[in-house]
Amino acid sequence: MNYLPSVFVAALCLLNASDTSVGQLVTFTHITEIGEPQPPFNPPILGSNYVFYSYGGIYQADLNGNITILVDETTSVPGTSELFGGFDPFVSGNDMGVAFIAGGSSVGGVYRTTSDGVAVVADTLTAIPGEDGAFAAFGTPTRSNLHVAFPGGRLGPGGGYTGAYRQDGTDPVGRVADTTTTVPGGVGPFLRFDGVGIDEFYTAFAASSDGQPGSLYLADVATGQLLPIADVNTPIPGSNLTFNVSDSPLIDEGRIAFRGYRLESFVPVAGGVYVYDIPTAQITPIIELFDPLPGGDILGEIQFPSISGDTVGFAGRPGDEFGPSTLFAVVDGQVYRIIGEGDTLDGHFVQTLIYRPEGHNGRQFAFAIQSQGSAYGAIYVATLHLPCPADFNSDTLITSADISAFLSAWFLDLASGTLAADFNASGVTGSSDITAFLSAWFAALAGGC
Repeated sequence: MNYLPSVFVAALCLLNASDTSVGQLVTFTHITEIGEPQPPFNPPILGSNYVFYSYGGIYQADLNGNITILVDETTSVPGTSELFGGFDPFVSGNDMGVAFIAGGSSVGGVYRTTSDGVAVVADTLTAIPGEDGAFAAFGTPTRSNLHVAFPGGRLGPGGGYTGAYRQDGTDPVGRVADTTTTVPGGVGPFLRFDGVGIDEFYTAFAASSDGQPGSLYLADVATGQLLPIADVNTPIPGSNLTFNVSDSPLIDEGRIAFRGYRLESFVPVAGGVYVYDIPTAQITPIIELFDPLPGGDILGEIQFPSISGDTVGFAGRPGDEFGPSTLFAVVDGQVYRIIGEGDTLDGHFVQTLIYRPEGHNGRQFAFAIQSQGSAYGAIYVATLHLPCPADFNSDTLITSADISAFLSAWFLDLASGTLAADFNASGVTGSSDITAFLSAWFAALAGGC
């Protein structure tokens, strides 16, 4: 005779238990809004406790919307008697401070905030490492804790720059690579540099050379060694094609998120968002062009890939390059839609979505919106709440109906040999799965998922 396990009997006794709500998949926190005469055209960035943005200065806002001015047009340019008079829209950083491009009446460059105010990373008075003369051009900087990197030097061909540079703490700015550096695995020197990514140990940068358009490289800070991440010799995973355009690197915990393509006659025929694992030098596809998106569309264009913890983010356009810009997150291969143009948020039509990779931190995303013909703008933080395992019927509630759904799946597994109710992922459906499910169910009922 087969006896029902005691945990099953206990489960039957719970079918009239109380309910609790799991909550929405994505929630939004309003940070600040700026109306006329100018909405926030500039994308915010996100630390663990603060949102940072540029709007005639550099501002810090906590998640309750309390705003502090970090730098504005009353702040002195370090080393001069001038005041800052203009700020680039793109800032970078975290709770330890930000890096930004700004200038006075005669001096400008890359600066960083400190506990004492503002310090120079490199400006138009700073000598270019290894060259005669001072910096004359600066690309968007990237900051990670006390480390700052940027493309710069002078303007290169096609709008790029002549080098990639880095400052660690208060050390003088140093060269990562420039147009005198030989391309690893290639022929000749680099010709131009574009975006950079940084952490304590590495600098990733996008650069071009003769025969190597738009490739990604990794520089080891300790050894100075340069390695290709994705170049014309690198196969696209799962394809017999190789990359010929790769850019937008962002480093997090030994991994680099980037955008890579294969272009034929200037049209992408393959590509997507990828993650490069630094220790193993392996590339993993996260989502690729023409993959399905939530809602039934396919991915037509990719921008601004990012990685933080177990979550990869990107802005994409459903359908084709003319679709509405939409922010997505990917966790464990599952794609989640966060916000997109055409949505309504707090009663405002999202006419324009403004986002950059450094708006991503864990499962949170800072972004700006514009609406009303660009007369209204606001900054928000979106939080992704992943589906709750105890919400077995996926109705966003923790109720006895989840127990019923689980037990139905459990019995079906026993009868058919399936594993839908293998809750503890042991490879076998058994009484231990009921125990594991009920533990999760009680925890979600008491404290939420």
